[in-house]
Amino acid sequence: MDTIIRLAQKGDIDALELEWMAAAEAAEPDWPDMLATARIISKKHDSSLAQSLVSYLLSAMQDASKSYEALKAVEQACSFLPESEELRMEYADIYRAVYGDKSWCEAALATTVENPAIALADALESLKKIENMPPGTYVREDPGARIGRVEAVAGGKGLEVSLEGRSKVIPVSSLGNLHPLQKDDIRALVLFERERIEALADTRPAELIRLVINTFDGRTGQNRISRYLKPAVGDGRWPSWWKEARKKADQAPDIGCTGGKNAQFFIR
Repeated sequence: MDTIIRLAQKGDIDALELEWMAAAEAAEPDWPDMLATARIISKKHDSSLAQSLVSYLLSAMQDASKSYEALKAVEQACSFLPESEELRMEYADIYRAVYGDKSWCEAALATTVENPAIALADALESLKKIENMPPGTYVREDPGARIGRVEAVAGGKGLEVSLEGRSKVIPVSSLGNLHPLQKDDIRALVLFERERIEALADTRPAELIRLVINTFDGRTGQNRISRYLKPAVGDGRWPSWWKEARKKADQAPDIGCTGGKNAQFFIR
């Protein structure tokens, strides 16, 4: 890469491009080093030249069926060519090559990278958030700690989320207020998978207690268990159910319990 830097300093673009093409078409191109070189060229010499070099590298990587690596490469290139509309389009094309089989892909791109009103760096950050919270993901919205489920990517807008009985579109600018939850978070299960909770109450009460404990980082009190499970079990049934469920939990080798009025349950 030192040769390419020297050629850029001399302004020998033809020779530079030949060196770059040879490096890009190698069996295993050292793309991190090549991007570091393109970054130097963009800062000290010519950003349009750097853009051209990056585009050639990305094209060569895709031709070699290295789309995952190309996605990492184009993301890095966006950090030093943030105003490049060409790179924005290339990012979208490579992202499709990697995630095009996902039902949310097109709407996610339309909402972020392909929205010219959003700066490229912000668009990539928002796209990552959507990627980490695809439809079906349980989430917590702050402030307020409201529990919900992502229903869809609202193309051009943000994420459509069901929050405790009502639908709401969370705009791209507010995606930072959403935090993904684990798929077995009891706070979400009692809202969205009530039948599953009721079935576990009948057949596997210790597992139900285990879900509550795991939701709260491996330790929780009896009062909290009652708060989340009593509505599914029923007030009238609760005393007898809890007595039997407590026995099952005591017999489980991975569940521990302290004494006291608000006994603490924990994962051993």
